Amino acid sequence: MRKLLLVLIAGLALILAGCTTGTNGDGNGQQKIDTQAFFPNDQDNYWQYELTGDQTGTVTQTIIDDPGYLLAGQQRIRNHYDDDPEGDYWDSTIIDDEEDSVEFIGIEIYQDDSREEWALWDDDPLTLLKWDDYGIDEGDNWDAWEVSGIPTWMFGIFPPEEIDSLGFDLVAEVADTVDFEYDKETLTAYLIEFTGDVTFEDGEVDPEDWEDYKFQIDYTFVPEFGWVMIQQYTNEFGSMVPTVLSTLIDTNVPIPD
Repeated sequence: MRKLLLVLIAGLALILAGCTTGTNGDGNGQQKIDTQAFFPNDQDNYWQYELTGDQTGTVTQTIIDDPGYLLAGQQRIRNHYDDDPEGDYWDSTIIDDEEDSVEFIGIEIYQDDSREEWALWDDDPLTLLKWDDYGIDEGDNWDAWEVSGIPTWMFGIFPPEEIDSLGFDLVAEVADTVDFEYDKETLTAYLIEFTGDVTFEDGEVDPEDWEDYKFQIDYTFVPEFGWVMIQQYTNEFGSMVPTVLSTLIDTNVPIPD
């Protein structure tokens, strides 16, 4: 079963949606949002994306649990490449605290409906989105992920065989606002850049000698609607080169007013 450049991050490209956003802190005359509704985590919500660049095809991502079905507010999101067999998919696990964040904490990969791989990093969650009473705004940033011991099978570009695991040190920034065209509507979207380093961890080598490599992935997010584009990159001799672009082509989430 095919994997995107970084399965564990790209899988949550779908659904972090919210209500009207404005400037953080003072509101600047804007209405406060319903923070509990910032992420429309209803069971059976789906988002379908077209892949272009180094990979083509379509992928559909669907919320398969009621909110709070699993422990501690966890939910699973099923990711299925539309030309793969029905039993080949992977589930990502998130936590929506309904206050100010959505976190990504685990992944399971299935073939023929049988789980082949599983990993959980709930002690060191990846913070996919943060907001306040006024939503998000250009210039917002947060420490997204500082973790070690991530299995190498999650990486689409495989490290050398002697590498035992991967580490990540990422920050997120709401870098810009852009227009996104969907169903004859022009939607205002927020470009969120995740940048930092991935570390190749080798238990036979002093950690001070582990090698770091630049990493980047960009999410484009529309409040009350979801992720509409995801741009992945590969590190080629220190330069971040665009590889796979995922673009929203269909969803059952209504276009915001």
